[in-house]
Parts: sequence; structure tokens; C-alpha cells
Amino acid sequence: MLLSDETPFITALHIDEAVNTMRIFDVDCVIPIFPESDLFYCHNGSSLESVGHSEEEQGMRLERNYIYRKLPGMTLTNANFYFGERRAVGGVIGHVTYDAHAAFAVRTAMDLEMANFMISKDRIDQ
Repeated sequence: MLLSDETPFITALHIDEAVNTMRIFDVDCVIPIFPESDLFYCHNGSSLESVGHSEEEQGMRLERNYIYRKLPGMTLTNANFYFGERRAVGGVIGHVTYDAHAAFAVRTAMDLEMANFMISKDRIDQ
């Protein structure tokens, strides 16, 4: 398992969830993801076209049409896959879905200020 301090709100429960996902689904790696609900577009050379959805969709979307963002901070890789392929992500990829709190990443000074605020708020709420 690769962990970084970039995502300070990943807990032992999130790590356990990744390990259990690997064991249950027999995958090569497990990554944390966050479902994106915004509308995304890609330029096709002459115009923009929607990615992962259509504007005509109303109500429910199929899971296969969602766009997911891989979150930083954690990657769990099967040792046999890692030493065989020499990479951490690939093969059969499992996932764990995080909420916005766990997904929060510290990349800038402003992010650090926000993380400190979130920590102080968590202490007050307890």
C-alpha cells in the first residue's frame, strides 16, 4: 500500500475497506475514487462533445456513464502484480468510493488552511 500525507482525512477504516475490496474481488489494485457530478466536455476537433453523459439524460444515470476522479493519497497493489508489471495501477482495478471529506487533498497553502479549519471543526463537533 502506498500512502501519502496529501490526503490527511483518509482513516484506518478507508484502508481496511481497500484491503477488503482487494480480498473480496481478487483485483490487482484498488484505488480511491470520487464520482464527478459536473458536466464534462471534450473537444473532438471541430466542436465539444459530452463525456460520460448526455445532456438529454434526465434523472438516473447508469454507473458505466459516470466519470470518476482517482484520488491521491492511497493506492493498494497486489505484490505479484506490482513485481510482475512494475507499476502500481493496472490490470483489474478495484475501487473504493470516498466522500468529499476523505477526498480532500492538500496541494496549496489555501488547501492547508482549509484542512486546518476542517480539523478544528471536527474537534468542536466531537
